[in-house]
Amino acid sequence: MAGFALAYVLQASLPVVAPVLRAGHGLSASRVGLLMSAFLFAYAIVQIPAGLAAARAPRSSLALGYVAMLAGALLFAWSSGFTGFAVARVLQGAGGGVMLPTAGVLLVRLLPRRRLGRGWAIFGMGSGLGTLVAMVGLSRFDGADHRPVFLAGAAIGLALTVLTFIVPEIRRELGDKRTRRAFPPLWPGLVGLMLDPKAGLLCLVNVAGIGVSVGVVTWMPSFLNEARGPLPTWPLP
Repeated sequence: MAGFALAYVLQASLPVVAPVLRAGHGLSASRVGLLMSAFLFAYAIVQIPAGLAAARAPRSSLALGYVAMLAGALLFAWSSGFTGFAVARVLQGAGGGVMLPTAGVLLVRLLPRRRLGRGWAIFGMGSGLGTLVAMVGLSRFDGADHRPVFLAGAAIGLALTVLTFIVPEIRRELGDKRTRRAFPPLWPGLVGLMLDPKAGLLCLVNVAGIGVSVGVVTWMPSFLNEARGPLPTWPLP
C-alpha cells in the first residue's frame, strides 16, 4: 500500500505545484496538462510488462518501481524546464505503474483466499491516502518553489527502497526465488482477456472514472487558488 500511496502522492503533487510552474517557469495550462498526461501514459504502458516481471521476480519489480519513482521525484525537483519535467513525470508514472500488478502477485502469494478481499481493500486505500497527503500536506509548503514538494516524495521513495533491499524480514517475504516458477504462461490468458467483451466494458468504465477523477484532481487546486486564495503555507528556511 505504501508504494501505491507514493504513486498517488507524486501524481497529485503536480496540481499542487502547477501555479508555481505557470508563474515561475512560464508553463502554459496545456503544458501542465501534458505533464500529467506523461505520468498517466507511462503508468498505463508499464502495467502488462510489470505484471509479467512481477510473476517471476516480485521483489525486484517492486524495488525497480521505487527506484524509478525516487529518480523521477529528484529529477523533477531539480529541473527548471519543460523537457526535464516531462522526463521526470515519465519516470514517476512508470514506477507507479509497477505497484498495482506487483501487488496482485504478492497478495495472492502471501494471503489466504478468505483474506484477499481485505488485502485489496487495504491496498486500495493507498490511492486516497496518497492524494490526501499531496493535497493537504504537501500543499502547505512555501508556494514559491516546487522543489520541497517533490523532495518530500523522493524521501518517501528512498525509505521504501531501503526497506525493500535491506530489511531481512521484507526481503524474505518478497523473495524472488520462491515465485519464479509458481505461475503458468500468461500470454494465452492475456490474449483471451483482451478479446473478452465484458473485460472491455470494465476497462471503459475504469477509463471514464479515472478520466473524471484525474481532471478534478488536476485542475481543482488551481480553481480553488484563484477563487478562494491560497492556503497558509509552512515557510521554509
